[in-house]
Amino acid sequence: MFPTLPADGAARRTPLPVFQFDDVDSPGDVIDTLLLTDFVTGRQPWARTVRLAKVRRGVVLVPERATVTRTAVERNRAARLATGDGWTLRVVTWRGRGAEVTVTAVDEATGTAVLDEIVTAGAEPVRPGTAPIGFWHQDPRRGAPNGTTGGSTRRPGRRSGRTTRPRRARSGRAGGC
Repeated sequence: MFPTLPADGAARRTPLPVFQFDDVDSPGDVIDTLLLTDFVTGRQPWARTVRLAKVRRGVVLVPERATVTRTAVERNRAARLATGDGWTLRVVTWRGRGAEVTVTAVDEATGTAVLDEIVTAGAEPVRPGTAPIGFWHQDPRRGAPNGTTGGSTRRPGRRSGRTTRPRRARSGRAGGC
């Protein structure tokens, strides 16, 4: 028997998703999965993810009206799952004060309002004359490359007032890195 979920005023049958875990999964992976449950079933069909380069010190990134349902603290990150009226939130923070915030919601207006509240309260403003930098790395447990923001740096040429031209990548040459 499938649970009955309302969709556009009419009841319909939607199968629940099935997730499998094994010994390489962490509590943070479970939070990632729980976030997607209402999105997969269609109960919360809207989703958006935002990355924050720097989070203000002392900010938790979870609205006060939210109910935190799960917390997983790992060596380099902490993940929280929280719910509110018509939305679910996953916040992952890293030791370097970076964060990733994902909201699923019943509609765009609800999800955008929650996301805007979190970003406004939690994101540290970018200093003028700086640009974000980052690097990509391959995580064998996750497959696809992951982007990580490493901080910010001064834009080239700003200090002396001159501009710099981007260098062309050399191709077809043997040797080197």
